[in-house]
Amino acid sequence: MQKNYGDIEFGLYPSAAPKTITFLSLCILVAITPITSSEWTISSHEQRREVEKTIVVEFSDVKHVRGILSMGRYSYPDSAQSSFSILLGDAPHLDGQYAIFGKVTKGDETLRKLEELPTRS
Repeated sequence: MQKNYGDIEFGLYPSAAPKTITFLSLCILVAITPITSSEWTISSHEQRREVEKTIVVEFSDVKHVRGILSMGRYSYPDSAQSSFSILLGDAPHLDGQYAIFGKVTKGDETLRKLEELPTRS
């Protein structure tokens, strides 16, 4: 993933989340700021159906620590779509709650730069 502040390289966990990885390879991935399907320009009914598909949750023994890629979802466990987070710190309270499908393998310095950016409240 290329960002204005540097590159980030991801490694994937196919044994921890094979369905998630397969699904995400077909989607546009949205990091940090999720985009809902209503904000996309979708030219066909078939494309809209693809965007609105959800992923069956895949829990593993992998822990939520800095650099982990974890699926976003609504309150229903099987509601993940294409949004994910890159953890900036350890988050053990998320273990067993969200599907982990990879981790940052290069680019921790880029994550540090992103952490320093001002955010809206």
